[in-house]
Amino acid sequence: QAIEQLIRDSCEISMNSFKTENRIQNRSDGDGTDDPPPLLVGDETNKEMPYTQEATIRTHQKKLRRFIKLIDYIFLEAKMNMIVNSIEKLLNAIKIHNSGYEESQTVSYHNRKIKSGQCMLNVVADFIGTEVTYRPSRDQAKRLFEDCIAKAINLICSQHKQFLHSPKFEVYAKTNDYSDDPADEIINMQLLVKHDPNQKALVEQIGF
Repeated sequence: QAIEQLIRDSCEISMNSFKTENRIQNRSDGDGTDDPPPLLVGDETNKEMPYTQEATIRTHQKKLRRFIKLIDYIFLEAKMNMIVNSIEKLLNAIKIHNSGYEESQTVSYHNRKIKSGQCMLNVVADFIGTEVTYRPSRDQAKRLFEDCIAKAINLICSQHKQFLHSPKFEVYAKTNDYSDDPADEIINMQLLVKHDPNQKALVEQIGF
């Protein structure tokens, strides 16, 4: 909400500056003692020109609309990078544990490069006759981590909102002249993450 308010304030400041530079103001802004100034730069007729004013304001609203869209894309890219970096960090942690296990089979504890750290999974050993089985299995462990990743992605995507589609920026969103512009559609972040090649490659590497 703080970021949304900051963007809104920035748009309002920009719009007020634009109106001042172009002498766009309400006739009631004066003190009543003098004739109001021309409504637009170069206008000496001092006539009411509401349509001209609206068209001029609209040009700046379009610029602010593009500014808001840019912020939406920046936030989207940042969140997607955060997801990929988090999965990569998890994968590296798993690799370190795997390397530590492999080293423990042949190297004494004091000579190991990787010391045992915090446990990632509790493994239960079961006896079935003369055979020993372990839970979770490799495949089960892989699915556990994949499920954790999927839930984290769902949480991030479900909370993602585009500023341009917020009611607070409705006045700028309506300035689009192309109603069929695909860029105006609500971005499906979950679909983008799902098909992101970096994310898919990292998840496929998770294993034990």
